[in-house]
Formats: sequence, C-alpha cells, structure tokens
Amino acid sequence: MANYFRGNLFKNRVWVPKNIQKPLQNNFCEFSIKYNKSRIKFISKLSKDGRLVIPKNLCVEKNARIKVNFIPIRNSVRPKSILRSLKIDILSLIPKTTLTNFEILAVPKNNSIFVWYFASKGRPNSIVINRFLGSNFCRLLGYYRAEGGKPRISKRRGREFSFTNKSIYVITDFINLFGALANINMLKASIAYNPSSAKKLNKIKLHLVKLGVKKLSIRFRKVERVKEYTIRLYVTNSLLSEIIDKAEVTLRKFILVSKNKNLCVEYLRGVIEGDGSLHSWRDKKGSLHSRLQIFEPNKIALDEINKMLELLGIYGKISKAKTQMYIYSAYLNWNNLLYVYENNLANSKTNKIRSAIITHKRFNSMKHFLILPKKFNTSQFRILTKKSYGYSATWLKDREKEGLVKRIVKENNQNVWVLDGSAKSLISVLQNVKKSS
Repeated sequence: MANYFRGNLFKNRVWVPKNIQKPLQNNFCEFSIKYNKSRIKFISKLSKDGRLVIPKNLCVEKNARIKVNFIPIRNSVRPKSILRSLKIDILSLIPKTTLTNFEILAVPKNNSIFVWYFASKGRPNSIVINRFLGSNFCRLLGYYRAEGGKPRISKRRGREFSFTNKSIYVITDFINLFGALANINMLKASIAYNPSSAKKLNKIKLHLVKLGVKKLSIRFRKVERVKEYTIRLYVTNSLLSEIIDKAEVTLRKFILVSKNKNLCVEYLRGVIEGDGSLHSWRDKKGSLHSRLQIFEPNKIALDEINKMLELLGIYGKISKAKTQMYIYSAYLNWNNLLYVYENNLANSKTNKIRSAIITHKRFNSMKHFLILPKKFNTSQFRILTKKSYGYSATWLKDREKEGLVKRIVKENNQNVWVLDGSAKSLISVLQNVKKSS
C-alpha cells in the first residue's frame, strides 16, 4: 500500500481515496502535506466520512493541489509499573480514553510524552509532558486534592486544570512542581484581591513572572469578600486536567497498597499545606493539646488520607460538618509532633509545631540527649544532667524501653550505655528546634 495520496484541498479538508481509507480508519497517523515549496506536518485521524481535516493554525493555500504523505503512529502501551528506578512513570498514569470516551494517543520520546486525542468536533490541544518525575510529584497531587479545581467541562473551553491558594509560598512551590511536569508558560493566573491590598499586586505579579508565568497571562479582579488576595493558577487543557485527576486517584491508592512512606509523606505535605490546620492549646489543668485537622468534601479520599496518616503513626477520626464537608481530626502526641516537624508535613505551620514541641512536658526530659556523648556510663549521665541517682536510673530504663539507648556492658560497677540508632533522628530534630527557638 502506498504511503501517500494526492488530492484537492477544499477549505481545510481533503478527501482521502477509498482504497486508502480502510487501513487508515481509526488509526493515528503523522501527515505531511507538500504544496508549492512548503511543507506542514501534524498528527491526526480521518473523519468518519473519509476526509482529512487540516488544523486551522496551519496555513495552506486554499483549493490547492496537494500531496499527502502519512506514517501510522502506534499508541504506546501504558506500563503496569508506576515506579521505574525510584521515579514515577507518568506514562503509566495517562488514561487510555478521555472522560468522553475518545482514545488518547501517548507517544513517548526520550524523557517526554506527546499526548493528544481526536475529537469528532474541533481539534483538541495537544500537550507535551515530562515522563519521569521524582516523588515530589505526589506533593503536586496533594495540593490538587486539597484546593484543585475538579475536571468539570465548560462550553467551548473544555476542562481546566487549576489550583487556588492565598499563600505566596504555596503558590511558588506549586509552580516549581508544575515546571517539572510541563512548561510553566502554559500556566495562567487570576488574582482576586481586596481593594485595601491593591498595593501588593505589582509585587505579586513580578514574583509570578520571575517564576515563569507570562506577564500577559496574569489578570486581576476586585473581590470585597477576600481578606487580602487569592491566586488561581490554571491551564485550559482537557487532557492535562484528566491526566492529573486520574494520577491523583491512582497514586493515592498505590501509596496505600505499596505502603511507600516517601510518596506518602510528599502527598500529605500537599494535602495538609493546602487544606490542613494545626492548633495547640492548654486545658484548665495546664496540659498541652495539639490537633491536626484536614477538610475534604470527598469522603472516599479522606478515608484514604486517614489510612496514609495511620501508616505514619498518626491516628484520627472523621466527622461530618454541617456543610457538605468532612473533617479529619487527630490529636498529636510527642512522637507525632516530632514526625510532623522532621518530615516537614506542614511547612507554613512550622512555628506552631516548634512551639508545641518546646512547651511539651517531654521536652525537658528529652533535651538531655543534646549533651550526651555516644557512649557513657550512669555516673557520667548524673554529672552531665545534674540529676539524682533515682532520676537517672529511671530515665535510662525508660529510654531503653523506647529503644533510644542501649546497655552494652557493666564496668567498675557502672552500666555503660550507647545511643541507639533511633536517638540520632531525635537529636537532629531537637537541635533544629533549639536553634530556631
């Protein structure tokens, strides 16, 4: 079979000979059109009536006699394994069909993937995304779960991928994470601001431009109900919207099955930063309480987020609010506070976590680790901490039960101790807390 045909162009369409139509029908092809001294290339499919539609953005002389070469393109099989050499393979997360049941073409080349689909009306925009991403892609998905726009279709615009937040730190982090997936120039920004905060707009705009958002893609609008400002980042591209939406669901379930704590922490960072809150207070008896809350309208998603937190040793409960919202609440004990701080699960709330650790009743006891050598005996402990024999003996036995110190030998009627492996992580956290306080 010849891999070319000739025909007359009518408007932006050319009729394909019947002997070629059948093998080409329902297949993606790369078409190359030569006319006069010019040549254009594009990927497409034949319409049901056997015509080839040329994209409007590609200029071809009207009613020209043209030669069309074509090469069939094989749609890539989606890998079953999500992780490849500790990297997330985005190709495995790309759906086979759109939500409207059109086949999605994915063509990997080196470290990128060309993605497009053929629709019966109009020509959808293609997108090029990077294929292999680090674990912090899960943080982008966590942000999307918390404050991303869901893939609802709008007239003539298709679906949008969007994210809204009022923290410039979170917006900066989101843009940088998006840049690892696709070109930042695709992003547009809409800033809703209170008139009293109008002076900050130029500074925000300049910051977004420095991050890679096009100056002409940034818009402003006055909103009285906004306290200061909120920034909405969006890309009008149905494919990107559907890919991100499916990736968030797929990776959330994959984390629970694989129990991959690295991916789990990254995902929860985005969720807690976007839709979480942290409060610490003392009751009438002076006891300290710290509570983590996450707000989410999707009960299934929140149930799975709850299981992720349980994987990290944080246990909470889910209740339903008066509005169409579910609330996850967990009271953080000493170990939970250390874990949240050490893994940076709530970056914007770091000062609150640090304050809760320093004022916790266990801090005065645990800070002894900051002055202890790797190897010591009971007498040295008493001298360094200036504590009584009874206190020292009890403290060491309790820490031994917790796996923080280990008794290795007895010399000169003195127990000799060494810091166990888990103590190193604790010391690192306590040092950081003390430096920052």
